[in-house]
Amino acid sequence: MVGQWSGTLETTNYIPLPVFVTLNQSGATVTGTWASQTGSAGIAGNISGTVDQTTFTGTITYSINQAAGCSGSFSGMAGAATLNWSSAGFTGNCNLVAGNPLTPRFVLQRC
Repeated sequence: MVGQWSGTLETTNYIPLPVFVTLNQSGATVTGTWASQTGSAGIAGNISGTVDQTTFTGTITYSINQAAGCSGSFSGMAGAATLNWSSAGFTGNCNLVAGNPLTPRFVLQRC
C-alpha cells in the first residue's frame, strides 16, 4: 500500500471530491495523509489503521485549514492497484455548512 494514490472521496450529500493520498506501511500498520486536489483548498486529513492481505481497517480524519475536525472508522478492500474504503459516517463536527459527509467512501487508484 506504500506510495501515492489518487481518486475521490464520495458521499451521499456532497459531490465527489478529487483527492490525493500518501500511504506508509510498517508491517500491518498503515499511516498516511490525504488532501483535496483542487478547488477545495484546506480540506485534508490523516489516515491510521491496519491492513491484512486484502482489507484495511482504521480511522480517517477530516479537517479544513488544519482546524479541529471529525473522524470516521473506515474499512474495505486494499488491493495492489485499487483501494475502496467506506464508513458509516464521520463523528464530531467537520465544520461544513451542509453538515458532515454522509456514508463517505474513498475510491483510489495507485498513481
